[in-house]
Amino acid sequence: MSKKLILVIILFTLFMMFMLIKLINDKKLSVKYSLVWIMPLCLFLLATFIPNFVVRVASLLGFETMASFIFSVLFAFLLLICISLTIIVSKLRNRQKLIIQELSLLKANLKKEE
Repeated sequence: MSKKLILVIILFTLFMMFMLIKLINDKKLSVKYSLVWIMPLCLFLLATFIPNFVVRVASLLGFETMASFIFSVLFAFLLLICISLTIIVSKLRNRQKLIIQELSLLKANLKKEE
């Protein structure tokens, strides 16, 4: 890997980490949801600092070309994000349903008292 590419990856990763920390500090992002982004960024840093790390992992997993390995890793990362977002939306939907039910009960109780 060329030194320019290594520098770009390191700068990009540090920038993304800085943005995640800023979002957490501004309370725009929860820590548990930021882990989905922090783990791949740490893997990027690991891959940059350990020479041939990605090549070794790809060959251990049986990938013939580097492009197919990287594509598979990125696809798995996107699936992970989709699953985590689906879980978040499901939890929010359940909370919304509960709040609507509680509000309906409160309105019914108010009507009975009047």
